[in-house]
Amino acid sequence: MQKWTILLIGLFGFGVAQAAPAAKADTDGYYLAVGAGATASKLGENQSVALAPSASDQFVTNGQTSWGGAVNLAGGKYFALNKRIVVGLGLSAYQTFLNQANGNVHELDLPDPSSNYQYNVNTTALFAETSIAIRTKWVEPYVKFGMGWAGNHLSDFSQTALPGVASPTFNYGDVMRNNFSYEMGVGLMVNVTAHLAIGVEYDYLNFGNVAFQTGQIANADVGALKVGALTEQLILARMVYRV
Repeated sequence: MQKWTILLIGLFGFGVAQAAPAAKADTDGYYLAVGAGATASKLGENQSVALAPSASDQFVTNGQTSWGGAVNLAGGKYFALNKRIVVGLGLSAYQTFLNQANGNVHELDLPDPSSNYQYNVNTTALFAETSIAIRTKWVEPYVKFGMGWAGNHLSDFSQTALPGVASPTFNYGDVMRNNFSYEMGVGLMVNVTAHLAIGVEYDYLNFGNVAFQTGQIANADVGALKVGALTEQLILARMVYRV
C-alpha cells in the first residue's frame, strides 16, 4: 500500500509540473488585453458663476467620491530584454460610465444653499502606453504609464430648489470636451498558460480640465460652469492573451 501511495504522489507531482505554465523567456511577441471594473472619481471644484458684473452664484461640490464603472481594451507588442524583464509598447482605450457629480448652489454667495445640482460625466480615452514587467514562471508584476486623448462628455445637468426656497434655475446644455490626458498603473498577472494570463490592475487617470459652456437662467446668458480637473482611480480585473 505504501508503494502505491508513493507512486501516486509521484505521478501527481509529475502531472502538476507538466501542466505548469512555462514563461516565454527571451522571446518577443504581441498581446491583447481586456479589462473591466470599478472607478472612483473626483468630479468638480467650487466655482462662481457670474450672473452680472457684481453678482454671482457659488456652485459648491459636495466633495464626495463618485463611483462608476469602466472597461479597457489594449494591445501592442512586447520585447523581452532578458529572461526576466519585458517591455510592452501599445495602445490602450478606456470607457468610463455612471459617474455623477453633485452639490449645492449658494445664491449670490449667501452662506446657506438655495438648491442642489447634479450632472453626469462619461469619458472615452485613448493612450499610447509603455509597460515594464518582471516575468517569472507563475506571476508577472508590472508598472505602466501613458499619454493621450480624453473625450469628456458632460450631460444631464439638473437643478432642484430646496423646500421653501425660491431659487432661479440654471440651464447648461450637454457638451463634449477634448483634453490631453495621462495614465499611471500597476498590476499583477498570473500565468494560466504560456499564452493566457489573468490578474488585477490599479490605474490613476487624469482626464484634464472640463467645463460646461455659457449657460442660461431665465433666458439670459450666465457664465460657464468650470468643473475643474477630472481624475479617476480604477480597479480592473484583466485578461491578457500573448502570441
